[in-house]
Parts: sequence; C-alpha cells; structure tokens
Amino acid sequence: MKRNIFILVFLLLCGLSVFAQKLSIRDSGEMIAYNGEGKYSIIIIVANDTYKLTFSTSQDGPDGSLIESEGQVVTGNQIAYTLTFESEASYGSTLKIECPGYNLLDLPIRLSPNQAIKYYVEDPEDPETKECSEKHWLIGEKYYLASNYVRAKDAYEESLNCWSLSSKIRKDEIEKRIADVDLILHYMKESANINLNYRELYTNYAAIVELNEYDVNAKKKRDEYGEAYANQCTSLKTIATTLLMEKKDVEKATTALNKYIEGGCGEIDWATSKLEEVKRWKKQFSRHTLTYEYAKEASLGLSTGNYNVGRSSGYFTLRMDPDIFKAFRMEDADTLQAEVNVSFGFTIPLFSHDLKSSSNVGLWLFLGPGMTMLTKIGEKYVTAPGDDGDQMPIENTERYKYHFAASPEAGLLFKIPIPGSQHHQIALRYTFQYRYAFKKEDVDLIGKTSNVFGIGFTF
Repeated sequence: MKRNIFILVFLLLCGLSVFAQKLSIRDSGEMIAYNGEGKYSIIIIVANDTYKLTFSTSQDGPDGSLIESEGQVVTGNQIAYTLTFESEASYGSTLKIECPGYNLLDLPIRLSPNQAIKYYVEDPEDPETKECSEKHWLIGEKYYLASNYVRAKDAYEESLNCWSLSSKIRKDEIEKRIADVDLILHYMKESANINLNYRELYTNYAAIVELNEYDVNAKKKRDEYGEAYANQCTSLKTIATTLLMEKKDVEKATTALNKYIEGGCGEIDWATSKLEEVKRWKKQFSRHTLTYEYAKEASLGLSTGNYNVGRSSGYFTLRMDPDIFKAFRMEDADTLQAEVNVSFGFTIPLFSHDLKSSSNVGLWLFLGPGMTMLTKIGEKYVTAPGDDGDQMPIENTERYKYHFAASPEAGLLFKIPIPGSQHHQIALRYTFQYRYAFKKEDVDLIGKTSNVFGIGFTF
C-alpha cells in the first residue's frame, strides 16, 4: 500500500514538472552605455513584476564572476534587475535564473569589459501578457487609421512596454509603426514652415499618404498643393514664353525661367535652353551708349549712359558753347556769350526687337533734371567823365555776368543695327529741354526751351 502511494506521489511530481510553465529569455538588442573601468560588465534582466527571480553562478562571491545584484527598478508591471560581473572571471560561466513554478533558465555568459546586455525573461504563452500587448497594438492601429498620430505612438509604445510580446514579428511590426509615425510627424512639422514652396508641400503630403493611405486630410492637402504646383509651373512657362516672344524684358524672363527650374517643374531641358537663349539675346544689345550732342545754344556736347534692355539705368550729359574756351584763355576778348549745360537722369526701356538677320533695334525714354549757366562777357573798358569833363576809359567792373536756369529734360534714344555688326548699334538721340530762369529778366536771354540732337554708337 505504502509502495503504491509513493509511486502516485512520484508520478504527480513528474507531471507537475512536465506541465510547469516555461520561461524563455531573449536579447533586447539595445545598445547600452556602461563604464566598467575596463574590468566589469553588467547584465540587465527585465521581467514581469509577478515573477520572483533569483540569480546565481557557479562561482558566486568576491573571487567569482557575480559580484553583486544591484537595486531593482520597477516600471509599470516590469521589474529590471542589474547584475554586475567581473568580466574575466565570468567569461564562459553560466548564469542560472530561477522562478518558483517555472523552469530553470541557463544563460551562457560571454561578457567583455565595459559591456552591458539587456535580456527579457518572459512566458510567451501567458494570456495576461499577450492580452496587454495585443490590446495596446489594436488601440494604436485605431488611432493610426484615424490619423491621430500622437495617441497612436503612445499606444504602440505601451504595447512594447508590456513585459512580453507574442512574437518577434509583432515587435518588429510595432517598431516599424512607431518609425512611420515619427516620419509622418516630421513631415507635418516641416510643412508648417511658411517658406516652403508648393512643390515641397506636395512632396511632404504625398509622403504622408504613402505611409498612411487612410489619412484623408493629407490626401486633400496633397491634391491641393499638387494642383497649385502644376498651375504655378504652367503660369511660369506662359510668362517666360510670352517674354521670350516679345523680347522686351530680359530680367523678368530670366526670373521666370529660374523659378521654373528651381521649382522642379517638368520641362527642365526646355527652361535651360530658353535661359541660354535669353543670355544670348541679352548680349546682342550693347547697353552703354556714347553720343555727340548738338544744340543751337551749345554745339559741343557729349552724353554717356547705360540703356539696358531689361531694366532702367542712368545717363549724364554735358553741353557747352565752344566760345567758353575763349573766355577762359583770352582775357582781352570782348562781348562773348557762352552757355554750359549739365544734366543727368534715368533711362527707361520702351521697346526692343530681335531682327534675327542682323542685330537688334530698341527705343528708350530718358528724363531727368539739369542746370543751364549762361556766361556773358562785356567790354573790358567803358567810358566815364574825367576831371576835365572829358570821357575817359575805365575798367568795366561788371564785365562778367552769369545767368542760371533749371533745365529739366526728356527725350528718346533709338538704336539701329550697324551693318555687318551683330553686337553694336548706331544711337540716335533727341532731347527736349524746358528752362526756368532764376531771374525774370533772364528769360529772354536764356530762352524757355531748347532742342538737342545727338548721334553716336553703343559698345
């Protein structure tokens, strides 16, 4: 009878050992920084806080491999054990992990100095832990499909924090989802930058839709910015094409083509070739112009200035009567009248055209302020009554007289090709000048208007 009872107890104990729950251990794969002074290493064991784990090695003690089991850190339903080892003594030994009601775990120790390894001890078949991971995973999926990315990430991280996962595949799946959420949040933050153009915004939202095809708002934004981007490219091409046909604004044509290229619009080769065409066309006009200026009052004059195709520039003109030189070098000269005129202002392009067969033609408006000075030299001597009553010659103290007028002006400059030249033109210039004498008595002397004609060339 006693023998039979012993056999039954033995069989019962064997059955319990056979059907005891089984723990498993897995490497977390995390990189952990640790300074072991070139001598020590650590192993971190993470498990459910309901497991009562104990650790031992074949050589415990100050001269063995396991130096100490440091403090336990509890986070949620997890508990982390930190075990410190003397690297050389522990290498090749075995860490034994025991838990009541579970199988014994043997972990081979292969530690190098300053190395830290983290392991998870878990029961993959534990319904409670499987439910924890799966529950938060499903919550994360719900928020992800609803495009609530912040809450989705929180739920995925909660799923990872459950002390056990049903499989490595699910762990990889959750980590992939977290990486996708981080990328989406990055694109959303970047898209809030007001300096982004339509192309960059379209690219960002298209990337979000690629990661989450159920994001309705991202799809809407992608389509809106995609349409705006396409319209912008079309508009830039239309503007550039029109300006190229008219050939009247080099700067605007260049700007439109550069924006087309920088925006990544479709026909980059077309835009690049047209940009080269604009550069060649721009070179066909020599902008600097020098003309000889003639007016009845001042027959000797020069005007110099820049007459650009695409933008305004400036000019300067000096005209004078050749008699002014006589006044400077001949003190005895009598009754001379010489005019000096200075003016400056802006040149404004009105029209330009490529003749193709030779060079280009163009028309510019110019206008600006000016100043006129009239120098009048009278007789050196005048007569005055002497002591004896006779008329005696005396030096004329008012011999030199100066008269001034403000002289605003406006005019046109026309460039025509020089036969046989592809880059230079003949310049014809006409100026109308209105004069405001500073003194009323000088109006008739200086005159109210003046017409000036000029001819020169560009270079």
